[in-house]
Amino acid sequence: MQIYTGVLDDLGGKGHAANVVLHPMRNYWNKGYSPYMDNYYNSVTLASQLLEKNTYCTGTLRAGRKETPEDASKAKLKPGESVHRNGGSVCVETMLYNSYILYEKYSKPKMSFLEYRESVVHAMVPEIKAKEKPGPSTEDPGFQHGPSKLEKGTGDRRLRKKCRWCSKRGVRKDTSFCCKSCPELPGLCLDPCFKEYHNNL
Repeated sequence: MQIYTGVLDDLGGKGHAANVVLHPMRNYWNKGYSPYMDNYYNSVTLASQLLEKNTYCTGTLRAGRKETPEDASKAKLKPGESVHRNGGSVCVETMLYNSYILYEKYSKPKMSFLEYRESVVHAMVPEIKAKEKPGPSTEDPGFQHGPSKLEKGTGDRRLRKKCRWCSKRGVRKDTSFCCKSCPELPGLCLDPCFKEYHNNL
């Protein structure tokens, strides 16, 4: 935490009023925090700088500041009256906060304004799932896998393997065919296991 000690401070000099606000807020951009300021620090320029970092602010505004809109600075106000000006994104934020007030009053579960904003965004933006890369298909003309007979073992008997696709479905079945293009040379029945196994890679 850094305490502002005046013009001789590191934050002093030109634009020091804005720096006093921006410096302690630097670790809180884009997190839903909103500083509250009196009219010594607050300005249209500072509010714009904060808005660029997705950070909103609240505060009174001095009428005599150069960037203050003329119609606002010259408005004749009675005690208790105020003038409001906002940009499009601020209008959205105001509507969102008003809806949050109603939610807090009538709905559950309770949540912070930041959590509420995130829930609204998730509800409005559809979930995007990454497309799965399709495995090789026996319907593809470029498909190079084909059944091969297992070699003969001792006694001129052909070796047999458990069918990988049958096993996956909980069935115990031996076969004398395999796919030599696949890792581990899986045993596969000719029909329909060979085709179904490769279509589900």
